[in-house]
Order: sequence, then structure tokens, then C-alpha cells
Amino acid sequence: MRIRVFSVTLVAVGVLVVCAICFYWRATRISLADLPYLQAETYQERKAYRVDPYIETAQRLQAMGQTAACVRLLALSRSDDYDDYQKIAVLCRMLFTKRQGSDFRRAMIGGASFFGGTDYSDWPLEPIEIIDGIPFDITWGYSIHGAPEPPQEYVRYCMANCDWSGIKFEPKTGQQKKEALAKLIASPKWRTPLDQRDRDFLAAQIQ
Repeated sequence: MRIRVFSVTLVAVGVLVVCAICFYWRATRISLADLPYLQAETYQERKAYRVDPYIETAQRLQAMGQTAACVRLLALSRSDDYDDYQKIAVLCRMLFTKRQGSDFRRAMIGGASFFGGTDYSDWPLEPIEIIDGIPFDITWGYSIHGAPEPPQEYVRYCMANCDWSGIKFEPKTGQQKKEALAKLIASPKWRTPLDQRDRDFLAAQIQ
């Protein structure tokens, strides 16, 4: 009987170890290459912005715990690709939140192009707006004159001046994404009516 109990325990421990190894491998293989770009209209051969890859990546980072996730973000932010700067900005806006008595400034990655008559003051998490745990891209893209802020500097800024977000990112159903999209389109933030191009741009993000 003791041998049987020992065997069952050994198997259970083995399963836990395998699960831990799989989780670690899955978490550490996070890559910016898996994330779509914010300015897809400029680079037709690249993947257009979609919410699901960002939700999945944020979920993996959160599962690592704040300290390990910050280390991973710093490692990811060593990229010299300007488009990756924007991806890091999105992840930071998802994973961090404004600390009481402090600002949560935007990443200095260029001048944002908004639509619906809106501006920076309307979108405190630019380049995204998080609705029901879904990060929508609310910019057409960026123009830059000069050197952008290195992404590692922005990650360090967030680590020093912001809190870890309490939003728990997790996969969303098609219906949940449609409901969040409807809320965004109906938002009172829009100062001018959204045209069909604007609506199509937002709707494509949940596909």
C-alpha cells in the first residue's frame, strides 16, 4: 500500500514538474515578432493590429508575476526596430496603471494620428483604449521627426512611477469582443461621427 501511495505521489509530482516546465517555456518564448503592428496601412506585407495577440501576451506576462514580467519586458525592449517601440508601448499601457500622486505619461514615440475629432486628452492610455479587458488601437499611427524614446527607458519609467495593473487579461469570446467594440463606437469621447473607414478600422481589430 505504501509503495502504491508513493508511486501516485511521484506521478503527481512529475506532472507538476512537467506543467511548470511547459509554463516556463511558454512564458519565456514571448516574442514581439508574434505581435501585429499599429501602422499596418504603411506596411502592407505586415500583420494589421489585432487585439487577441496582445491579450495573450499580456496574460503570459502577468502569469509570470510582476518582477519576472518586468525583467522580460526589459529584455524584449532591446529591439532597434521602431515598430517594436510601439508594441512595447502597448504592453506597458496594458500592464501598468497610474499610481496615486504620479503621472502615467505616454511613450515618446512620435505624434499620434487620431480620428473622430479626438486628441491626446481623450485617450489617457494612448495608443490604446481598454474596454472590458480588450485593448483597442485608437490611433491611425505615428509620425516622428527625430529620435524616439528608447523602449527600455519607457519600461524603466513605468516600473519606477506606475503600479502593476489590476486588470486580469484573458482570452475573450467573439461575443465579448463585439460588445466591447459596440461600447467603443458608442463612446461619448468621439467629437465627430465616425465614418465607415473608422468603424471598419476598429471592427477589424477583433477579427
